[in-house]
Amino acid sequence: MSHTFPAHLFVNVALIALGLGFSAAAYGYGLGSIDYFGAGTFPFFLGLGLIGFALVDLVGRRSVAETGDAETPVDLPRFACVIGSLLAFALLLNPLGFVPAILVSTMVALAADVRAHPVIAVVYAVGLTAACYLVFLRGLGLPISAFW
Repeated sequence: MSHTFPAHLFVNVALIALGLGFSAAAYGYGLGSIDYFGAGTFPFFLGLGLIGFALVDLVGRRSVAETGDAETPVDLPRFACVIGSLLAFALLLNPLGFVPAILVSTMVALAADVRAHPVIAVVYAVGLTAACYLVFLRGLGLPISAFW
């Protein structure tokens, strides 16, 4: 008899761990005060929101016996690409800077989509990197270096 690990449990535990790590890292940037929000305020609460959504899904999920739905298996290669992109961003942010970290992490995440054409993936990654640069570094003025 083979046992499968429910995909929703696997994903929600990963989202809770990610939310905890995200909030802990954002706390290091400083939350500020009620009058002046620090650079870590929004990412901190975004991480807490991620934890909250994962917990709501875990608590609200009905069992397979109640719904009659079959469990969806975890697609490990795609999941590894997404987690790998998050790790790439976290590991490359300090040594290389914001722009290269976003570019590389986007390319790793796009590797999860086997249908994506490489040229389209590069265009998408460059566009997303430019948008993130404009929003987070220029618009919000986060204290992160753009390049090494």
